[in-house]
Amino acid sequence: MNRPTLSLALLAPLLLSSSTACAAARAARGPDWQREADRAVQLLRSYLQLDTTNPPGNERITAEFLRARLAEVGVEAEVVEIAPGRANLVARLRGDGSARPLILTHHMDVVGAEAAAWRHPPFSGALVDGELWGRGALDMKGTGIVHLAVVLMLAEQKVPLARDVIFLALADEEEDSLGATWVRDQRPDWVAGAEFLLNEGATAVAGLTGPTQFNVATLEKGLLWLKLVARGPAGHGSTPIAASATSRLLAALARLDQAR
Repeated sequence: MNRPTLSLALLAPLLLSSSTACAAARAARGPDWQREADRAVQLLRSYLQLDTTNPPGNERITAEFLRARLAEVGVEAEVVEIAPGRANLVARLRGDGSARPLILTHHMDVVGAEAAAWRHPPFSGALVDGELWGRGALDMKGTGIVHLAVVLMLAEQKVPLARDVIFLALADEEEDSLGATWVRDQRPDWVAGAEFLLNEGATAVAGLTGPTQFNVATLEKGLLWLKLVARGPAGHGSTPIAASATSRLLAALARLDQAR
């Protein structure tokens, strides 16, 4: 679930951080924020209706959706199929080069949803009582549409940019990070030299219960792969042995779990 009132609250800081000068941005005719909010809600509803449950992902359909929306404002995007039915997308707004690029990135896949457990179908994009429902609204198609809205407005408003703004939509975050790994190994030029990258990892709440809040996360939990080897006396599975390798291994795993 995601509330439509959140969709456009975060755009102004991004617009100003990318423009050549705040004064120039203020002097230009600003966006029609109500129009942009309405457009973002409709874009997100359409985006949520594209089922990219991972596995299998099928992010090619969302990449083509994003490419079409960018083309409507004259922004060319590159879509590369990195596995059958799976694709990454990149688009770039050029700046004057006086600052290093800003990357706006999100993943297009979502985790599975058990429809029977949902109040509204998980791929309906239903808008009910001011709330927008759909798998991926929070993780993280909602963020993707905020990023897309930034790029659409920058292009339509012809905002002069100090830095390139790179819109990067990736396949497969929920399983194996296939999309990000592919960029690293095959097309590092897409992200080379960037100064900032905005991704998921924190939240922003736009005045629903109080002042607008911007939370910042600088890192997330990572993976630590461990190989544990236990040794003990041999025996038969029908007769448990207190000091067996299996018992010692289970005890060690329990200690690791308790140490969280």
